[in-house]
Amino acid sequence: WAAARYTGRGNDAAAGLVLAGVAAAAFFLTQYQYLALDAKVAWLDALARAISRPFAQSEAWAPFPNSLATFLDGIAGAALGLTLGGGRRVGRGLAAVALGVIAIAVLASASRGSWLGVGGAVVAGLWAARRLPAPPAWITGSTVAVGVLAVIAGAMAQSPPWWIRLASLAGRPDRLEVYQHAVTLLRDVPYTGVGAGDQFAAHLSRYALMIQVPYLTYSHNLPLEIWLEQGLAGLAAWWALAVATLVGAASAERAGCGWRTRGLWVGLLAVHLHGLSDARPSIDGWTAAPFFVLTALLAARLGRRAVRVSPAAAVAPLAMAVLVIATVVAARGPGRAPWLANLGAVAQARADIGAADGDAADRWRAEAVARFEAAVASDADDVAARRRLGMLQLDAGRFAAARDHLRVAERVDPATLSTRKAAGLAAMWTGDLDEAVRLLGDLPGITGELNTWSYWRRSRDETALAAHAARVSLAIDPSQTAVREALAALDPATAPPQR
Repeated sequence: WAAARYTGRGNDAAAGLVLAGVAAAAFFLTQYQYLALDAKVAWLDALARAISRPFAQSEAWAPFPNSLATFLDGIAGAALGLTLGGGRRVGRGLAAVALGVIAIAVLASASRGSWLGVGGAVVAGLWAARRLPAPPAWITGSTVAVGVLAVIAGAMAQSPPWWIRLASLAGRPDRLEVYQHAVTLLRDVPYTGVGAGDQFAAHLSRYALMIQVPYLTYSHNLPLEIWLEQGLAGLAAWWALAVATLVGAASAERAGCGWRTRGLWVGLLAVHLHGLSDARPSIDGWTAAPFFVLTALLAARLGRRAVRVSPAAAVAPLAMAVLVIATVVAARGPGRAPWLANLGAVAQARADIGAADGDAADRWRAEAVARFEAAVASDADDVAARRRLGMLQLDAGRFAAARDHLRVAERVDPATLSTRKAAGLAAMWTGDLDEAVRLLGDLPGITGELNTWSYWRRSRDETALAAHAARVSLAIDPSQTAVREALAALDPATAPPQR
């Protein structure tokens, strides 16, 4: 930023960023045939393989396609700005070639989120360049802000959130299911998140899916991932930065800054749009570098051109941050219970995932129980505290106590998968098999999990519990001959009749 702001070499910095993008894109294209990628779009796959055919394999780098596309999102905007902006014809021609290489690489990556992000941002840039009719910036900004706050409020207040139910009409139920599980975690830790780093898989499997295997390593949504990793402060900062980008773009357009500035905000918009369907920076941090470079270059360009920003627009990013925080606090619920439940969830994670030894785990677990019980004392219907207390009691084998907490959680929040699964398991272990079938019957993949539970209980000589799991599994899917035989071996006198 300082170099671009005070030396006027912002165009050179943008050109350097584009050069880095071309290098990455060209390497990807020359190595495409060696990357063992699925052919999502046949003609694009054939084109990329034809481009890479003359080149030898290199073991220096094997970029993941979605990560490469994320890296190139913003750079594509900068390349477009250098192509259509003023300057020497040779420079614009080289920028056009670079843009073509980057575009081919983005297409070959088969990242539909990147296609939508870059495509939507380019359309917005062309719309602004042609001075086509558009609502005033304050209306656009207010609409975006209200939409974001409504999504956040829905995530905290409903299960599943309204926007997940609405988005399900567009397809990709697998991705939407991940979003719903991420929201479940966020309801438990809305203020602190789960912590930075590779924590999502452990939290998702243990506290949302309740299966003790890594399932997915990140949430596939950049705002959700930032919220999970950095808590409410990170979420507020992200949306404040998004509003600042919108303010900068609108101010630049009013000042007539042209395509070299427009390309910067087009690139940033592409990153934001792609982030709604993926979050590769949480896995491959290098993919976020262009976003920060473009942000610095846009800020420097606006400052160097002395672009005027109205007082209302200047305070808009801070106002957005305050509104995000207020929305989460209001939607999660007033009082001490949400904060205490959040602290309890952090302590529980430290016990289950981060403790160095058994004594440390016991200390963290005791703190978690104390926090959750204090939350319940403050609000008897706090779902996060009730569900997490029930999970702790399930882990300890105190099934009746677990069921007391989980009945409350299921009554208040009957649609969340982890709440229903925990309540169903508690009902099953206490012998209420009909209730267990009601709660667990339509959960995806549940019979396989119940059969695993039955095998594990049998290996520990817990015959009655093993039989409970087998009976519930058979009640959900009576066609399982092997499970029927295993149940007969456990207790021949009480084995269910053949059908």
